[in-house]
Amino acid sequence: MKKKAAYFFSVSFLYILTAACREQEGSRTGNGFADSEWEEISSAEIEPDFDYVYQTDDQPDRSTVNVCTENGIYTMVQTNGVSAEMSGRMLMFYDYEADCTIPVCSKPDCGHNNTDCNAYFPQQIYPVGEIYFYEDHLFILKEADGYHSMEQISLDGAERKNSCQLYRTVTDTYVDDGGVIVTSNEYPRIILHRGYVYFSTYYPGNEECGLYRVKLGSNENAELLCMQEKKRPMLYRLKGYGRYVFFQNGNWLDEEGTSLDISLYAWDTVENKVIKVIKDVVRNYTVGGNYLYYFDLENLDSVMQYNLLTGECRMILDSGGQEAPLETQIFVRDGKLYYSTSSFQKVFDEEGNLEATLKGDDMISPY
Repeated sequence: MKKKAAYFFSVSFLYILTAACREQEGSRTGNGFADSEWEEISSAEIEPDFDYVYQTDDQPDRSTVNVCTENGIYTMVQTNGVSAEMSGRMLMFYDYEADCTIPVCSKPDCGHNNTDCNAYFPQQIYPVGEIYFYEDHLFILKEADGYHSMEQISLDGAERKNSCQLYRTVTDTYVDDGGVIVTSNEYPRIILHRGYVYFSTYYPGNEECGLYRVKLGSNENAELLCMQEKKRPMLYRLKGYGRYVFFQNGNWLDEEGTSLDISLYAWDTVENKVIKVIKDVVRNYTVGGNYLYYFDLENLDSVMQYNLLTGECRMILDSGGQEAPLETQIFVRDGKLYYSTSSFQKVFDEEGNLEATLKGDDMISPY
């Protein structure tokens, strides 16, 4: 799916378009994390299964509030200003062919301005607003009856039903610097990939974090795949591709939060084991074809290409000692790597050669 668009697909832009067309602990089944000492893995440990399946695979580079389908983009937007009684989000659909955005509501004569609208998702029940796509349905995290669960939504918004339960809601209560008691809920990092919800339980301040999965459309309990128990551990940026679920894992090394030990891992969904892929990958990464691309810590945000089959690693973009802007993204489309900033994109082929530099309307949206 290759769609040219303005680079920032903002919420305000969606509203303009809308107006314009208004006419816990489970069985540890894997090998656990690799030893803290880095061990180089042979290419034989990575099986060549990196085919992308649109209906069942994670969309690894999209925004978590956008879902790309063959006909358009589903997105969640805040209900601010829609009506006084509505506090939450509206599910919207941008239609490629019609070039307009409408609420995802099949109710006849609905004004989309009250809580009865099918497109409305109240904040109290749907606190995160991230949506996912799987086999012609949307999914969203739901919080009810003391549990986090996944809810399945039809593409026309008419039907909602529970798909599976993740785990009991975690609530943290603490006193802030002003002496005020604050209650906050922590939410999982989630992807949907090849029949399962994969999620991590990384919460700031915890002494452990894990990678779990639950089968979609089941009553099964969450299965613990691997657990990290270190000082201030982290497990984040889950990205499913082929038979693997990639993720970053590690921990802070000091109390000040200035030193990190983070590496890139993969959960092999066929062999049910963890593979440690690349050491010292702290910032963002992406995957496409047989390659991983990531910002290199040692070379100050230069972009590296790692061949998953051979283990060969090489630099394809030299930062020249300049730190990449925070808004910089890397993503893969049609086998090409896009190094994307707010003002330009550099496009690289699979050989690592610079193919083009795009600006303005020629830029490709990562969403």
